[in-house]
Amino acid sequence: MSSKSYFSLLYETFNPLKACGVFLQDSSKSKDKAKKQAILNRLKDYFRIRKQLSLHYEIAKILEAQLREYTSYDYGEGYFYQSCRLIHITGFRNTEARIAGMQWEKYIAGKTVLDIGTNAGFLALEIAPLCKKIEGFDINPYLIQVANCAKSFLKRDNAKFWAGTFEEFNYEQSYDVVLSFANHSTYDHNTKQSIDDYFQKCHRYVSDGGYLLFESHFIVTFT
Repeated sequence: MSSKSYFSLLYETFNPLKACGVFLQDSSKSKDKAKKQAILNRLKDYFRIRKQLSLHYEIAKILEAQLREYTSYDYGEGYFYQSCRLIHITGFRNTEARIAGMQWEKYIAGKTVLDIGTNAGFLALEIAPLCKKIEGFDINPYLIQVANCAKSFLKRDNAKFWAGTFEEFNYEQSYDVVLSFANHSTYDHNTKQSIDDYFQKCHRYVSDGGYLLFESHFIVTFT
């Protein structure tokens, strides 16, 4: 099958079973390990979803628009950087493992939370049931569209997502917990503020007695 039929099956008629053959062909031909892994992640997820097909169709259309229109670096290589077991999405980073490894529950239970650079919001949506409320933003408007689609599907009414940068962020309120995961500087060079300015601003939004949960950059290896 041609790449044209791949995009037609994926974005126009959304027939993932027929598209599987195209995925496998593209995967076998691809020399880019990251893109190959992204294709395989997508294939695995489509085999697992059933009642969520309409949601994945909506997400697939957003990803197609991102591919055409978004010029900045794509951390998901055409699919997703974060995973979300709740809607059967595999990413390069396992969201559930990160949450378990950091033992977040003792910090976020019943708290107000701000997620800087939320990506597709999957981490925020996973922990939302524990929080009083959680808000997240990201510079990539297409990922925010995905986050809001998933939010509606999962009925996470205490979650809020919007597109924007931390430099533009200017709320009066503060939060019990601020999450900063590898956003103090970015691979795509979209971060404009200095490190000092970044952490001063983080401090500004942490309530008295609150927490800044910080993670530095993660190095991804593909096998």
